[in-house]
Order: sequence, then C-alpha cells, then structure tokens
Amino acid sequence: MDDALCAEIGTDVFFPDHGESRWPAKRICKMCPVAQECGEYAIQNNINHGVWGGLTPQDRRRIRKLRGKNDD
Repeated sequence: MDDALCAEIGTDVFFPDHGESRWPAKRICKMCPVAQECGEYAIQNNINHGVWGGLTPQDRRRIRKLRGKNDD
C-alpha cells in the first residue's frame, strides 16, 4: 500500500457520500501501480465500502458472486 496513489492523495475521494460520483476515484485507480492488488485485497476481505482498486462495492459483490458460481 506504500506504492498506492491514494496514499499520496488522501482517502476522501475514495469514500464518496451516497449519490456522489465514484468516477474521480476510479480515474485515480486507473493510474495506480497497485490497483489490481488493492481491488483483490478488498474482494478477499469482503470490504463493502469505498472504491478499492477502481472497484466499487457493487463491482466487488459482482466479482465475489461470479467467483462463487465458478467454485460449484
């Protein structure tokens, strides 16, 4: 996480209030060298708030659901 862009920016943009856009956080994550690891961390740890690795909570739920179906 030391290499993450969010460590330089601060966390407010990654935890928008209900109804606020998540696109600013997603844009930052697209440039981040550890975005994939960050998103995977949030998926593996069932983090259901904020934008992690460019993934919203809805994105992460969808990925967990798909992975669960693939385990059958």
